[in-house]
Amino acid sequence: MHWQRPSNLDHWHGATPDTAMTRPVPAVTRNGPGVVWEEKATDGPCRGGARKPVEERTMDTNTRLSKKQQAMIPIAAFTASGDLEKLKPAMHEGLDAGLTVNEIKEIPTHLYAYAGFPRALNGLGAFMTVLDERRAGGITDEIGRDAAPLPTGTSSLELGEEVQTKIVGRPVAGPLYDFAPAMDRFLKSHLFGELFGRDVLDYQDREIATLSALSNMDGVEPQLKAHFGLSLNVGLTEGQIRELLSILGAKVDRQKGLNAEEAFREVLQEKGDNRKGDNEVKTLIVFFSHSGNTRRFARVIQEMTGGDIAEIQPVEPYPGDYDAVVRQAKRELGAGFKPPIRTLGEDIGRYGTVFLGSPNWWSTIAPPLQAFLSGYDLSGKTIIPFITHGGGGAGRSFAEIAALCPNSTVLEGLAVFGGPGRDNRDEASAWLARFGIVP
Repeated sequence: MHWQRPSNLDHWHGATPDTAMTRPVPAVTRNGPGVVWEEKATDGPCRGGARKPVEERTMDTNTRLSKKQQAMIPIAAFTASGDLEKLKPAMHEGLDAGLTVNEIKEIPTHLYAYAGFPRALNGLGAFMTVLDERRAGGITDEIGRDAAPLPTGTSSLELGEEVQTKIVGRPVAGPLYDFAPAMDRFLKSHLFGELFGRDVLDYQDREIATLSALSNMDGVEPQLKAHFGLSLNVGLTEGQIRELLSILGAKVDRQKGLNAEEAFREVLQEKGDNRKGDNEVKTLIVFFSHSGNTRRFARVIQEMTGGDIAEIQPVEPYPGDYDAVVRQAKRELGAGFKPPIRTLGEDIGRYGTVFLGSPNWWSTIAPPLQAFLSGYDLSGKTIIPFITHGGGGAGRSFAEIAALCPNSTVLEGLAVFGGPGRDNRDEASAWLARFGIVP
C-alpha cells in the first residue's frame, strides 16, 4: 500500500476516554431487499471471526507468489486434466513446499465446480496414495486447520450471493441466468457459498487454483478470461498472474501456458481500451452524507473532475435529530458495527480513481463508509479521501481509510469545514491541482 500522510493526521478532535475505536473486518451477511453488507462480532482488528474476507490479505503490488502458491499451480492443473501420474509428484512437492494436508485436499474439492466430480474425486484418491507413501517413508505431514463453520443464521445461497457480489464487484445477473435460474442458484449456493465461503483457502488462493485448472482445460476460454478479471479484483497483481502462467508453461504444458498468456493479454487490452475510450466513467465519487455537507462537497468534486457520483445509503436511515445521531454514532463506532447499506448502482470495477467522502464522526469516518469499504474490493485503485467537519478536522479518518484499502494507492486527503452556504471550491481546486486532476 502506498499512503501519503496528510498534514493534519494528528488532530484527534472529539476523542473520549470511553470511545475506543475498533476496526474489525466483518464477515458479511445478507439483509433487506438488495445486497447489503452487515457487521458481525469479530475476534481481532484484521479478521472477521474465524473467516478470511478478501480485505484481510495485504500484499505489496510487487510481491511474487509464495512457494506454497507456486506449488498449488501444477496440483490444480493436473487435477483438472486428470493426469494422475503427474499429479502425484506435484502433490509431493506441494507438501514439501509447506502446504498442509487440508490445503491440498481443498484444491480438488474446490475444483469439482470447474472440472467435475470425477476428476475431483480422482485427485483426492491420488492424494490418499501420496500420503500413504509418505507415511511409509516416515514422513509426518502437517494436517492444518479445517474450515470454520459457515455463519449461523445465513443460508449458503445468501452467503454465496454476497461473496459473489464482493468478488465480482457488483451483483451478477443476466439473460443466461434468467434462462436457467437453477444454474444461477447452484453457482451462488455451491460455488460461492459452500466453496468460496470455506476459509481453508482464501479468495486469492482459490483464484490461483481456478486459473491453473482452467488454463489446462480445453473449451473454457470465456470462463478463463472472466477469472483473470476476478483474480485482479481479489488483489492478485498482473505480475503474479504472469508468474502463474510462466510456472504453468514450465511445469504443466508449454502450449497451454502460451494460450493462457494470450488470453490474459486480451483481457488486459480490453480493460485498457475501455478506460481510454470512456473517460467520463474513469473517476467515481462515493460518499455518505447525513446533514448534506458532504453531499455538497462531493458535487463540487464531481463538477471539477467530470466523474460519476454515488451516495452510500444505509438500509435504515439515521435519525434527523442531531443529538440522537451523535449517540447512535458513538454506540456503533464503539462496537465496531457497520450498518447494512444499499447496493450502489455503479460497477466499481470500471473506475480507476475513487474519491471517498464522509463526515467526521467521533474523529473517524462514519460507519456507512466503513461498511462500504468492508463490502467492496478497491484493490489496485487510486483512492482520494475527503472529510467534512464542524471544527474537528480529519481526526483519524484518513488513517482509517488507508487501513481499509490495503491494496490501493491512497493519496493525501482533504478535510473541509462544512456548513450551509459553503462549497469550498478554492480548497478543492488547490487540492485537486496537486494531483494534476485539474489545472
